[in-house]
Amino acid sequence: MSKNITHGYHMVEGKSHHTMEDYVFAQFKQVDENELGLFAIFDGHLSHEIPEYLRSHLFNNILNEVMLSRYY
Repeated sequence: MSKNITHGYHMVEGKSHHTMEDYVFAQFKQVDENELGLFAIFDGHLSHEIPEYLRSHLFNNILNEVMLSRYY
């Protein structure tokens, strides 16, 4: 990737009596001649399953939706 992009975040655990379930996600992908980035915060609501699913699938699903819209 051609550019040097940095990012940061700060998370504060709330007053609830359970572990932090928020997840920060940042990823870059090269698509054709463009460098695209996804920056997201996922709230797990007491589960790791949904943030893990989003981390694994969301960026690709967004890119696939854009690619499909080019043809319609």
